[in-house]
Formats: sequence, structure tokens, C-alpha cells
Amino acid sequence: MQMQTEYQVGGHDQMLQMLKDRREEIMKALRNPAHSKDFHQLSSDLRTCEMEIESIKNRSYYQSVHPQGPPQQQYMDVGMASPKSAATLAWQQQNYLVDSGINSGHSTTAPSVSSKDALDEQDEYWEAGSGASYPYTPDSYQGQGPVEKKGVSGLINYADDADLASRVTPELTKLLNDEDAVVVARAANMVHQLSKSQASRAAIIQSTPMLAALISAMHSSIDPEVARCAAGTLHNLSHTRQGLLSIFKSGGIPALIKLLSSNIEAVLFYAITTLHNLLLHQEGSKVAVRLAGGISKIVQLLSKHNVKFLAITTDCLQILSYGHDESKEAILAAEGPAELVRIMRTYTYEKLLWTTSRVLKVLSVCAKNKPAVVAAGGMQALGALLKHQSQRLVLNCLWTLRNLSDAATRQDNMEPVLARLVQLMGQSTDPAVVTCAAGAVSNLTCNNARNKTTCCSLGAIDALLHAIATFRERDDIIEPAVCALRHLTSRHPEAEAAQAAVRPGLNLIVKLLAPPSRWPLIKAAVGLVRNMALCPAAHPPLQDAVPRLVQLMLAAHKHDYHQDGVPMQDLVEGTVGALHILARDPSTRILIRSLNCITAFVQVCALRHLTSRHPEAEAAQAAVRPGLNLIVKLLAPPSRWPLIKAAVGLVRNMALCPAAHPPLQDAVPRLVQLMLAAHKHDYHQDGVPMQDLVEGTVGALHILARDPSTRILIRSLNCITAFVQLLYSSRVNIVRVAVGVLNELSQDREGAIAIEQEGALPALHELSRSDDTHIASYSNQVLFHLMGGDKDGRGKMNRSESSHGLQASQVFGGFGESSNVMEMDVTPYGVMGGHYMYPHGAHSANLPHAPPASFGPTMHHADQYMHPSHRSYPPQGQFGDIPQDMQDIDTDHLLDLGGQQSSLLEPLDPTQLKEVDIFGSEL
Repeated sequence: MQMQTEYQVGGHDQMLQMLKDRREEIMKALRNPAHSKDFHQLSSDLRTCEMEIESIKNRSYYQSVHPQGPPQQQYMDVGMASPKSAATLAWQQQNYLVDSGINSGHSTTAPSVSSKDALDEQDEYWEAGSGASYPYTPDSYQGQGPVEKKGVSGLINYADDADLASRVTPELTKLLNDEDAVVVARAANMVHQLSKSQASRAAIIQSTPMLAALISAMHSSIDPEVARCAAGTLHNLSHTRQGLLSIFKSGGIPALIKLLSSNIEAVLFYAITTLHNLLLHQEGSKVAVRLAGGISKIVQLLSKHNVKFLAITTDCLQILSYGHDESKEAILAAEGPAELVRIMRTYTYEKLLWTTSRVLKVLSVCAKNKPAVVAAGGMQALGALLKHQSQRLVLNCLWTLRNLSDAATRQDNMEPVLARLVQLMGQSTDPAVVTCAAGAVSNLTCNNARNKTTCCSLGAIDALLHAIATFRERDDIIEPAVCALRHLTSRHPEAEAAQAAVRPGLNLIVKLLAPPSRWPLIKAAVGLVRNMALCPAAHPPLQDAVPRLVQLMLAAHKHDYHQDGVPMQDLVEGTVGALHILARDPSTRILIRSLNCITAFVQVCALRHLTSRHPEAEAAQAAVRPGLNLIVKLLAPPSRWPLIKAAVGLVRNMALCPAAHPPLQDAVPRLVQLMLAAHKHDYHQDGVPMQDLVEGTVGALHILARDPSTRILIRSLNCITAFVQLLYSSRVNIVRVAVGVLNELSQDREGAIAIEQEGALPALHELSRSDDTHIASYSNQVLFHLMGGDKDGRGKMNRSESSHGLQASQVFGGFGESSNVMEMDVTPYGVMGGHYMYPHGAHSANLPHAPPASFGPTMHHADQYMHPSHRSYPPQGQFGDIPQDMQDIDTDHLLDLGGQQSSLLEPLDPTQLKEVDIFGSEL
């Protein structure tokens, strides 16, 4: 038996040598150009010879391991095969060279879009939850050599394959560069077959000339078979890191981008999967794809219908657009948002929906793409998927909805989306889900009465309170929830019912007004408290909020500018506004006084409110008088312009109290200096409109000039010229207070002479015909005094004012009669931020058009520059110092010197107040 085995081994060695000699002959024939026509047959013979060599090697190895051997019939020699078997073998070899992937079912290729093997592997990879979308990673082939798979036999085969590839590579390179298209096609096919073997693939990767020739052929050839084989080869090479690097360095990306225009499914699949592997694992590939115009080409592929192909395509778009604004804009230019939304609406394949939602999530943070996605129906398409069983898909849709929601506040048919969002807020225990749902609801209810009413009817108040109570440690959840509550408690038909629903949860809200809450959350809570303060039934539970509001006001006033992204001046305005409304309750006023915060109110403008327009105003003025010396000191540096503006408003209100005039004498020189400085520096200083400061200082001087000793002091300051110049201002409020102070000064003979010497008569004559009855009345009085009217005549003139239908409060723009009037900072309807609503750059027909030359240069009128915060007033009333929608009205620019009530209009109904949207800037 042993002798027989040795004989068999010896026979095998002899046959093996013969086959190797035959292989050498075939290789020489392949290298000989004269045999180019027999290329197909020679290739087939070479492959047959290789398989016979492999069979003999396997048999020799088996006999060495099993000397006794199996039954003799299992050792049938290949050379003794029957004619039928030989024919079958030859058929297999010939067809192997032109395999489309369907006959062989080779698991490492993806010959067509419908190839099941490769795509099923993709499914397994995706189902593992990876962010990538292709199963073959470059590292998956490392560490798995042929020894582990096939032992010694595999090692021999690997070496032979590598040897074969290294020998034929130079010849195939020449053939790929041949002028004969048929030769190029056959060479490309041969290279494609070699690339399916790991050993041959390594040889191809190491041959830079072959890769260059292959890519050149792919570029220049119009033969679809060349494109298919070349793309398939690059696809196989992309399974290793070295292969990816070789493709990248050889300029393969532009060639692959060109193939994306092919109408052959196999070529498209090879190209997109190879590009996908490059984008995932090869550094620099993203830039190369962008430079080659790949984004627009990839977007065009979204019109295909194969769901698995689309899944890879959309994932490529996500990789390219993530963190790159230019790529997002390129997708928009190619009309990608509409196609992506169509995919979300059309298909049910979970992996495709998931990869598409990832692209939309990236686009949803781009300001330019947001409107396009929303206009294409993205909100509705995403909302329809919120009930999907895939949690990763639902979460992506929620993030996208949350990001898009600030651009979708005017969308219709949002009821189903809102219903699902409210349901998720109330039922989900996932913090990410609740965060997105609350943020989307907050934005969708901002300035949208219909969405507010819808949310209230869906039980959003309870869901939001539940979220706040459940996630007390999560500011990212509580902040949007509180913002949404703030929106729902104002400015829509169900606002009162919403306030009533929120009242049981006010204890939770009040606790948010102090640390450890961060500033954005505190700001949102202050806005909600201010809205809730409009409901009298909410005042008792809000008593605990008063000390916290005062503390916040003081802290915010000390830290100017921004803290954690929140403007501290906004927080000051919000806290003071909330205290203002709460102070309507007598017990709250007592509590506020007990907190010793009057000085702080002075600094943050609150004393303007407390000293005007409420039953206790005179008592408040009396309480402030002992501290007037402190107020006067605030009218000069180092006080900043906002503080100076606030102090001017308080001084003007305090001037209404005759008992306060003596201590305010020291304020007169400072007021004059401020008026002159503000008149020189037009526009804004430190955020304060200088024209508003001019109006405030002149208004204060107007009231103080009622006192004879103050008039003497004002004349001594040589400021009458400035008052005359102000008669030519385009701002009606400034003209009104300027002619008012001239009226007071003209009561004395010295003052009348000085006014006449300044050349005020032409302006006064024209102003006496003004449509503004206040201005006309003041002007007539000044003219009367200049013509020598005595005090009795003046008294008659004063009493005759009633014939014009004027009260002192009207003449003074809201100051009121004598000391009983409470405030002045009223701007009648028809005036916008102190400007009459004339055509831009025009004056009233009854206002002076230009000052005399002796008055100096023409003023830079405020109507030449209107601050964005200057908004028109609603016709149903006007805004007092009650909190308003601070996105619509910037009460600061009105100087707000004590309120805004005018006897010309009815007081504003508190129930008509707008929401404080500045405290809930959209996410």
C-alpha cells in the first residue's frame, strides 16, 4: 500500500510538471501579439490548466493526510474525465470570463442593482445599526489570510493566483491601451475577473500603470461592457484600504462620477457603491467628489426606483453634506429637498427612509434649505412617519421637525403633526424624543393663534407640565416646554383657559426662577410668569415669585451684555414687567416695598412706572423725593446712556410734583448738557436713540420751567438757541416739548426778548397753523407773549385752551393736569416711535421746512434713520408700560418715561396683550 501511494505521488508530480509547462506555453502565446485573435481561447485554456493544477495539488495533499485513502473512484484523474465532463468544464470556463454575476452568483460582486447577495449583506450590516451603508469595510479582509480558510491548499492557490496576476498584469496593461476596442473590452473583462480573487486583486492594486490604463479606458471607451468591467474592477478594489488609496491617487473619482450618468444599472451600482466606500474610508474623497460635480450627479439618481440603490445614494449625500454648507446649497440647487421629501412620502423600505431622514436632518439646519424642505411638504411627510415602528427613524424625523419648525410657523394642515407631538410629550420616557417634541411645539405655536388653539384642544398644557415634572434636571427639555407654555397662555381665543390650566403647575414654574436653572431657562420662566400675572387668579401663587424676580433683576442689572447667550437687558425688562403687573395687587406692592429695592428700580427704570398712572402714584413720588439727590447724580458720567435715559424719565415724572422742584434744581444744568450732547450725536449711542434722549430732557425742562426760579436758571444757561432749533425737527414729539418749554420761558419779559432775538417768529407763525392742536396752542401762546401780552391776558389764554379741546395732559403729551397728572411717555396713535407717519423724508404741511440760516446747520432728522425697533401702534389702543410682545414693540425706544397712556385713546385692555415672544426666541 505504501509503495502504491509513493507511485501515485510520483505520478502526480509528473503530471503537475506537464501542466505547468503547458501553462508557460499559453502565457507565451498570450504575450505574442500575433495571437491576439485567439485571446479568448487562450484565456480559456489557461484557466482550465490552472484548475487541473489545483485539482492535482489538492489530491496530493489529501493522500499525504490520509494514506489509506477513500474508495478508488474518488481519485478519478482529471485527465481521465469523460467527454461530457470535459465539455461541461470547458463551458464553465468560457462563461466564467463573461460572467454577468447572475450565473455565478459570486457573493463579492454586485453586478446589477437587483443582485441579491451583495444587497442582503448590506441589510445585515445596516440592521447592526452602523452609520455606514455598505457591508464591505476595508479592514474586513485583513487578518483573514487564505491559511485560515483553506489551509495548505488555499496557501498554494493564493500564491499561484498572485503569480499569475503578476505575470499577466504588464500584458493586460498593454492590451488596455490598445487601439482595437474589442481587445480593450476583452482585457477589461480579464482584469475584472482577476480582481475577484484576493491575490490577483493585490497585484492589480500594486500596478499603478494598470490602474491608470483601466481608468483611461473607462473614460474614453464608449463600449458599455468596458464601463461595466472597469467599474466592477474598481468596486472590487475598494474593499481594501490600499485599494481605496490606489483608486484615489489614480484619479478614479472623476471617472466614477462620469459613470453616474450611465443608463446601465450594473454600472450605476458599481460606481455608487465604490464612491460610497471612498467617502466612508478614504481621506480627501469628499473634496474630490465635490470638485468633480458629484453632488448634482448623485441628486439626479434620486429619481431611480430601486430602494436599496437609493439607500446607498442618500447615504452618500448625507456624508457629503454633513458639516459643509456649500454641499447643502449644491443639493438645494439641484432640487434635492423636493426629491428627498418625495422619497419619504413614496417608499416604505425602512433603511431608505432612515438614510433619507438623515439627509433631511442635515439640511434642516441650513437656513437656505429649510424653506425648500417645508415648501415641499416636509413637515407633513415627516409627521406622518412619527408612528413608524423604527425608533431610529422616528427620532431622526423628530430632530428634523424640531429644526424645521421655526420656518414652518405659517404652514397649514399641521393638526396631525401637532397631535402626534403632543402625544409623544405626554407618553414618551425617552429624553431625546421629549426634547424634540417640546422644541417643535414651542416653535410651531410662536405667533400662530391657530396652532395655539389646536394644541390647547389636544391637551398640550398637561403634556408640557408632565414633561417639566418628569425631567426636572433636563434644561434642554424644560426650556422649550416653558417657552411653549408662554406662547399658549397669550394672544389666542383659548388663552384664558390655558392660563387656568397652567395655574396648578405654577409652583414648578416659580422654582425655575432660581439656580441651578441656567439663564435661557430663567428667561423663559420669567416670560411665562409675566403672562400668568395678567390673570388675577394667578397672583396668590405668584407671591413666591416676587422675591426671586427682584433678585433676578438685581443680578441681571449687574451683569450687562450677555450671559450664556441671554441679553441681560432683556431679562431686566422681563422681570420689571412682571413686577409691574403683579404690583397691581396691594399685597404685592407691600411685599415689593419690603424688599428694599427702590434704588434698584431707579437704576432699571422701574421707578418710572411706580411714580405714574396708578392710585398710589403720588405716594410713590413722595417716597422717591428723599432719594432725588441720588437720581440727579445718575444724569452724568460715569453712568452709561441706558441708565441716563432711565434717570431722565424718572426726573420728568418727578417734575410733575411741585414739591420735588427744589431738589431738582441741580438737575437742570445736567439736563441742558445732556440735551446739547444728544443733539450733537445723532442716531444711537450705546443702543440708545439720541433723539429719544433729546425728547426726554426737553420734556423734563418743560415741566420744571413752570417754576419761576427754574426759568431764570434755564435762561442763564444760554440754551434758548437750541430750543429754537428743535422747532425744525421732523419728530412731532420733539417739536411739541420744544415749543412747550419756549411757552414757559416766554412768560418772563427777559425770556420773550431772548426768544424773539433768536429769530423764532417765522417758525412759531407756521407752527401756529399746525394740525397738532398741542403745537398750535403752545405756538399761539408764545406769539401772544412776544406781542406783549400781560399776565392777565396770559391767564385768559390759558383758560381759553379749553376751546381747543385741550387738557394739560394732552398739551404735555400725557403729563396730566398740574400735579395730578401721572406720566408723559405717551405717543398718540398715528405717531410711530415719536415720528409722525409722514412719507419718508417729508414734513407735515404745517411744520417748518427748514431753519433760518442763522440757526446753524440743518439737523439730521430722525426720519432719515429709523431704528428697526420703531414699529407702528395698533389702532385699538396703545401700549402702556404693560408687558407687550417685545418682538413687535421695543418699548425702550419710546423712552417709556412713566407709561404710555394718552387721553386721546382708550386704555388698552389687559386681555388684549400680546405675548412676550422675545423670551422665547425660536430654537
